[in-house]
Amino acid sequence: MQSDADAMPLISDLTSFVQIGDIISMVPGKGLTIIEVKEGAVNNRILDFLGFYRQSGCDRALEYFLASEGPHVAKQMGRMLRQEERMSHVLEVMKTGTGTDPDTSQKIKIPEEFIPVQDWDAELNQLIEKSEERGWALDVVEGCLFVACYSKGAMLHASNLAFNAWFDECGGDEFSPRARLLDSMQAPLALPIFSRQLPEEAKFDLLFGRKQICMGINVDALIKRCEAAGLHVRFGSNKETTEIERAGVKPHRHKGRSIFIGNNDNEMALLGGIFMRALFHGQKPISIIKTILSI
Repeated sequence: MQSDADAMPLISDLTSFVQIGDIISMVPGKGLTIIEVKEGAVNNRILDFLGFYRQSGCDRALEYFLASEGPHVAKQMGRMLRQEERMSHVLEVMKTGTGTDPDTSQKIKIPEEFIPVQDWDAELNQLIEKSEERGWALDVVEGCLFVACYSKGAMLHASNLAFNAWFDECGGDEFSPRARLLDSMQAPLALPIFSRQLPEEAKFDLLFGRKQICMGINVDALIKRCEAAGLHVRFGSNKETTEIERAGVKPHRHKGRSIFIGNNDNEMALLGGIFMRALFHGQKPISIIKTILSI
C-alpha cells in the first residue's frame, strides 16, 4: 500500500460492519485484499514456517515444527489458518459472487443484476414530520411493521412504554421482534442512521436523544400478508428445524416453531436477516421476502 498512492486502505475496526481482517485494501488494477496484522516472535515464526511449508509441502517438516514449538504454537497456528481460510472465502465471494460458507456449508450467491427492494423511507420521513406537530406519530407499514416516532414532551421520555403498549394492543407479543432505530448503531450488520434517507437534522436528533423511533414486526400479521401476496407459508416440523439449526442456521422461532415461506419455485426459512433488513435497512418485509425467493 505504501508503494501505491492510489491504494485505499480501510481499518476494519473503524467500521461497524467489517467483521474480518484488520485492514481492507483496494488497489486499482489489482483488486481487493484482506490483511491480517500480526506481531510478536511466535507469530513471525509461524508465518515463516507457513511460507516454507506452502512451497515445500513437507509433512515431516510440519511434524517437526509442531513437536518442537509445543501445543501453544500449534493452537495459534490453527487459529491463523482458520483466519486465512475465512479471508480467502470472503475474497472468493466478493470476486466471483459465489462461494460456500465455511461454517454452515451453505451455498452463497450474489446476483449480478441489481434487484430493487421497496423501502419505507418515505413513510418514515412523513412520520417524523407529523411527530413535530404533536410530539408523536404512528404508522403501520405493509400491515405488519409498526413504527412510532416520538419527538417531544412526556411521550419522548416514555417512548418505549408508549410504543410497547400500542404494539401489544395491536397484536404484538413476546415473539415479535422490536427495536429502536438507534439500535442500528450497535448492530454490526445494520445500516447506520447516517446511511438512511432521512433529513440531516433528524439523524442528529436521533443520535442525541431528541427523537426516538421505535419499531416492531407482528409476525402473525406478516404471515397473513405473505399469504395474501400469494406466498405459501407453513410451520416447520421439529425435525427439520433441528436439522437446519445443526447446520448453523438459526431460524426465527415463532411460538416455538420455525416458519417456512415459499413461492412456486423456492422456499426459505424465516430468518433474523429479514427482520434486520426490515427494521434497520428500511426495506418493506413482503418485498424483501419476494425478492429473496425470486433469486
